[in-house]
Amino acid sequence: MSQEVKDGVSFLIEPKGQLFISKDVVNTLNNYRQSKPGNTEAGGILLGRQYEYKPDITVDEITTPLTTDTRSRYSFYRSIGHHNVAVNRWKQSDGCCLYLGLWHTHPEAIPIPSSVDFDDWTKAINNGVFEGDNLFFVIVGMEQLCCWQGTRTPIYKRVIRRKIDFKQLRFAHE
Repeated sequence: MSQEVKDGVSFLIEPKGQLFISKDVVNTLNNYRQSKPGNTEAGGILLGRQYEYKPDITVDEITTPLTTDTRSRYSFYRSIGHHNVAVNRWKQSDGCCLYLGLWHTHPEAIPIPSSVDFDDWTKAINNGVFEGDNLFFVIVGMEQLCCWQGTRTPIYKRVIRRKIDFKQLRFAHE
């Protein structure tokens, strides 16, 4: 994968700070790249930490495909088992291990989110229980790992509703 740094991969996040994905997580993600025609999509959730006194976030765990997931060359359905793992990790860590977002693979060199991806991400933001107003979405391509930040922002108009904005993140070490 491109843009690896010595200890993992970092992305700039808005409004300021970095999303750091640990080397162990990057190596695991690398193992699921769809580099051969028979490889199916894989996915899971991102788990990690937010810091109290700085705007940085660290992904140091992920879930990997479960037998209850549905996988094909061009699709991945994440089963409830991933949610159960996240809840258990949160409890075991006394609330320090947080749900930070989703990841999956694409059979393309540099991944581009599909309309199905955006729908999945929107549901995660609207229906998910998570700290703060951001989730992160990683797509692992055959050559590059890319990340998007989804932000849940309240908009106050005649009716209160939420606007969701997805921004592709830049590597911190470009």
